Amino acid sequence: MMINIFVYGSIFVLYSLYKIYFEPALFNLKKKRLAKIINISFIVVIIPIAFSLLEPILYRDRIQKDEEFKKKLLSAVQEKELGNEKLKQRLIELRKQIYQSSNEDAEKWAVNFFSIVDIRRDRIEQQKQEERIKKQEELSKLPILFDYILHDFDLKITALKEISPKMQFKKIDSFDLLVNHNNKSLSIREVTFENGNSLKLFLNQGTRDESSIQGYPSIGFSESTKNLNRQKISFRIRKHPIGITARLGKGPFIKDIYYSLEGDNFISDGFKKSISDAFKKALETVFMGDY
Repeated sequence: MMINIFVYGSIFVLYSLYKIYFEPALFNLKKKRLAKIINISFIVVIIPIAFSLLEPILYRDRIQKDEEFKKKLLSAVQEKELGNEKLKQRLIELRKQIYQSSNEDAEKWAVNFFSIVDIRRDRIEQQKQEERIKKQEELSKLPILFDYILHDFDLKITALKEISPKMQFKKIDSFDLLVNHNNKSLSIREVTFENGNSLKLFLNQGTRDESSIQGYPSIGFSESTKNLNRQKISFRIRKHPIGITARLGKGPFIKDIYYSLEGDNFISDGFKKSISDAFKKALETVFMGDY
């Protein structure tokens, strides 16, 4: 408080000296226009600069009070034995003690504080509930999504068997998409063509806890051929945007496929087309032996 009085008093004295001693002398000059410019400059420039330089001093007392109040507020909130009513009274006393607030102002602040806290608690609880629902939905959607992927692959194999009856096809339908720990890479589809080339579909298991998915599963696709000098085809269908590379023919063929579990239309037309095109391209290339 004493610092504020000193600062304001200094500015007042400085401006008074200017008005008494310097301004009359300036206006006695022949160039009164210049004197007016200097007068305006003092008011418009010098005083704001003085305030900006002295601002930390002017607000130091307030800052100190804010820091003291924050510390005592945090300490009071963390006292578990205090109920809401006792905590409210404690905050009212703190406002009166630190800011010299009236009882009415302190009580208004405390009421407003508790209303904000209640709103935040409601929002946090709402967010938690929405997150729980989202996790449950993901758990129910995941097997539907992977069933679609494998069904699309199986349909294409069935069509190829019409052309090549001697083609061998092995598949495993009983497996866990998610495990609690020790997730593995499982061979769930294997196709051997008449030309000796073969295709395998791998499931990289995901992980889960009691209520949610911790690591999302993915599907990998690879081939083996008689010509060992050629690179393998490999692509993955994954939840997260990690790039995948597949090579078909002599040049690189890169296809990234990502799945989503959000919304009702999580198996979108775009996703269906991406899956179908990728399977078709890989199967036709290996089936025809185009290396």
